[in-house]
Amino acid sequence: MELDDLKKAIEKEKQTMKIKNPLSFSELKTKVSKFERSIKRNFLIETLVAVFAFIMVIVAMVSGPYIYPLIVKELLPELASNFEPKLNFMMYLGLFLMAIYCLFVPLKLYFAIKVDDSLSWTLTSRVDKEIEKLEKQNRLWSSANTWSLAPAAIIGVLFFWGLQYSLSGSWYPNIYLSLYFVFVVVSLFLGVWLKNNLVEEKIRPLLEKLYAIKEEINTDYTLNKS
Repeated sequence: MELDDLKKAIEKEKQTMKIKNPLSFSELKTKVSKFERSIKRNFLIETLVAVFAFIMVIVAMVSGPYIYPLIVKELLPELASNFEPKLNFMMYLGLFLMAIYCLFVPLKLYFAIKVDDSLSWTLTSRVDKEIEKLEKQNRLWSSANTWSLAPAAIIGVLFFWGLQYSLSGSWYPNIYLSLYFVFVVVSLFLGVWLKNNLVEEKIRPLLEKLYAIKEEINTDYTLNKS
């Protein structure tokens, strides 16, 4: 399409597709933009944390056999006097899964915020693009139980259960591991509540308003066309 034809098409759309409440539409655009900025900011923070955690996990896996006994001897000398503490299979498995988790989560978040960056020339295409962005976020956080909360809980349980065995020689949960299990359960419930609050209170209300605007545009277009 030539530039002049494009300008004419945009002007025609402005004349035929009028938003009944332009003020509310402007407010909605502001809210959507604010939400998108917060999502990108959180993505940056979580990525930095994940990269730092990944580096620490790799260091722990490589130097753990040498550093771990020294740490235990320094902090718990009475335990180290009875046996030689060392990393075991469950601890290594927890660290290995943690390294994968630190790479997976930023990639998951990145693809959730990535959309087609081509220019949106018309009101309809701009609304569709905003809907696409929010629908991706809705799907992402609606399934956070499976890709974020549950894996993090499993990784923590594996590592700390292995840590208990390394320090005590027993697989039976002691008081400290039992308290950690309680902490994991409480954290899961809190994570589910925060996830549901994000979806129900922020994402879906914006989506519903965008759906309504899209329906209004389509209705006006149909009426003008007929």
